[in-house]
Amino acid sequence: MTITWEDGSLPFTYTIAEPDTESPTITGGTISDGDTDVDAEVINGSALIEVEFSEEVSGTLTLQTEAGDDVGWIGTIEGNKGTLELVKGKALDPETTYVIAGKVEDAAGNETDINITFMTASPYDGIPIEVTDATFDSIVLASKTPIVVDFTAEW
Repeated sequence: MTITWEDGSLPFTYTIAEPDTESPTITGGTISDGDTDVDAEVINGSALIEVEFSEEVSGTLTLQTEAGDDVGWIGTIEGNKGTLELVKGKALDPETTYVIAGKVEDAAGNETDINITFMTASPYDGIPIEVTDATFDSIVLASKTPIVVDFTAEW
């Protein structure tokens, strides 16, 4: 198209495009919604949780308890990735339910609520038992937690 006025003209180029009406989606990350037995030591060791999106977004990201209390990790969003970074003294606890919460939007203003719930695993993987004799009169429990074992015999 050319725009013309009394003293001249100027070419003008434009593109017509379909509007973006699709909200961003979560495409991957460190943890998926509904995960159980997440190893808290591994997450704490890497000091980072990532959430990946289908497109570039802006917004907020927090790590919360199941009750909605902020755990205190630092949330940032850059490009198509959100990160939660461990703050000293705010490590994940075992056998605890956490929620990654927030809201992001793409350049067209399409929003997505984030609600990823996961549970950390128990720090113990069962109780190793060692039988020390053939009659099972004595056993050794190799456990990190105190255990009381009562045996009764009824003949």
